[in-house]
Amino acid sequence: MKLQIDQIESFDTWLSQTEQRISKDLDILKENLVGIEQQYQQLAQLQDELVSQQQITESLQNMIIVIDDSSSNDEYSSVKYSSTDIESKLLNLSERWANICNFVQNRWTQLQEIKIVFEQIELNQNKVDIWLNSKEKEIIKIKSETNLNNTDILMQQVHAIQVINYKF
Repeated sequence: MKLQIDQIESFDTWLSQTEQRISKDLDILKENLVGIEQQYQQLAQLQDELVSQQQITESLQNMIIVIDDSSSNDEYSSVKYSSTDIESKLLNLSERWANICNFVQNRWTQLQEIKIVFEQIELNQNKVDIWLNSKEKEIIKIKSETNLNNTDILMQQVHAIQVINYKF
C-alpha cells in the first residue's frame, strides 16, 4: 500500500509541476518565430516526458486497492487515505493527465500551423526588403545622374521614377 500511495503522490507532484510549466511557458502563444520555435522545443520535451510517464499512469490505472485492517502497526494504516479517497484521487489524477495530454496535442498542432505562417511572413519580408533595396539603389542612381539642362535625360529619369512607383 505504501508503494501505491508513494506512486500516487509522486505522480500528483509531477502533474502539478507540469501544469505550472504549461501555464508559465506554453499557455500563451509567442508573437514571433523565435518564441514559437522555443515553445515548440519545450513542447517536444514535454511530449518526451509524457511518454516516460505513461508507464506510471498505466500502473495507476491497474491499481487494486487492498485495505488490510490487520496491519495496525503500518504507518499507512492510520488511514491516511481511505479507499474512497484513493479512488477519487486516482480519478482526479486521470482527469489532469488527460487535460495535459489534450493540451499538448492541441498546442502541437497550433504551433505547427503558426510556425508555417511565421516562416512565410519572414520569407515575404525578406523579398520585400530585397525589392526595396533595389528600388533605393535605382533612386540613388537617378539622383546622382540628374541633369536639369538635358531634357532627354530628365524625361528618362521621370519615366524611371514613374515605373518605380507603378511597380510599388
